[in-house]
This record gives sequence, C-alpha cells and structure tokens, in this order.
Amino acid sequence: MHRKIPFCAAAAASAILILGASMALTASAAAVSATIVSEAAGYSPSTLTVMVGDTITWTNADRAAPHTVTANGGTFDSGLMVSGATWSYTPTVAGTFPYYCLYHSGMRATLVVNAAAPPSPTATMAPPPPTATPPPPPPTATPPPPPPTATAQPPPPTATAQPPAPTAAPPPPAATATPQPPAPTAAPPPPGATATPARYHGDDDDEED
Repeated sequence: MHRKIPFCAAAAASAILILGASMALTASAAAVSATIVSEAAGYSPSTLTVMVGDTITWTNADRAAPHTVTANGGTFDSGLMVSGATWSYTPTVAGTFPYYCLYHSGMRATLVVNAAAPPSPTATMAPPPPTATPPPPPPTATPPPPPPTATAQPPPPTATAQPPAPTAAPPPPAATATPQPPAPTAAPPPPGATATPARYHGDDDDEED
C-alpha cells in the first residue's frame, strides 16, 4: 500500500502540470482579425503580429475579385476565397511567415508569430506522507474488584410478649341469709280460760338450797 502512494502522487502532479499548461495556453490564446481589402490596397494590416496559439481570421472584403492567403513555402494556404468569405489559421510554431495572393502577386503581407510565454511553474504537489500507523490503544486497566459487601446482621430476636396475668376470679357472691320462718304465734286462750301464771323457777332453786 505504501508503494502505491508515491506513484499516485506523481501521476496526480503530472496531471496538474499538464492541466496547468493547457489552461495557460488557453488563457493566453487570442482571436485576431485581418482583412483582404482589395487588389490595390492589399491586406490589412500588412504586418500581423500574433502569439503561438492565437487564431487569425481573414475576411475577403473585396467585392470585385476572389483572393487567397498563401504563405511562401506553403506553410499555410487558404485556398480560393470569394467575396465575403472568411478563413482562419492557428499557428503552432513561432517564426516570420510572408504570404501573398495566388491571383494577384502584387498583394503581399507578413505574419509574425512569437513564442508563447512559458506558463508559470505550478508547484508540484508533494506526495502525502505515509499515514502513520496509530499506536495500539493502551490496555484497559482492569477495575479493582468491589469491596465485599458487609453481611447484614440478623435482626435481634423479638421479645416474646408475656401472656397476660390470669384475671382474678370474682369473689363468690355473699350468701344471702335465708329468712327464718316467723315464730308461731301463740294461740290465744279460749275465751273464759284463766291464764296460769308461769312458775318462777327461781324460787324452786332457793328451796332446794
């Protein structure tokens, strides 16, 4: 995996350089216009200065005759251009190129092509450093065992309630005195009977003494 990183980085840097050069050329390229005026007036301008990559477009404004834009040595040639026709050319190399009209040899002009300014160097992307392998995580500290849980003491025995003292038996009810029958009433003496006095025993005792 680490060997592929420099290769990918180099490929990416090359692509960036190529893209940068292409963008620089595109940005510096310009569109330039030229005119074929007439046989008598020739080309306008007579000396045309451009940069490599610019595009020059000639327009035949002569209503009287067709013309060509032909370089000496045949570097470029527009072919027959009727009135109102246009032709474009983009030089790829620097140099000075005289050109003329095939039908009117007196019509001459010069194309000067300057080299394009070199694009500003694009900073080469340095390959990314290899990703450092993260160190293994430190071992997780084993938590100490929890302290032993104190055993709950059994609750003290509940005092047994003493049975209530026996209730004293109520005293027996006092004996109710049985009412004595009334003494018999002495019968009254019959009428006419004289009551015999009771003997006094005291006298008898004295006599005996």
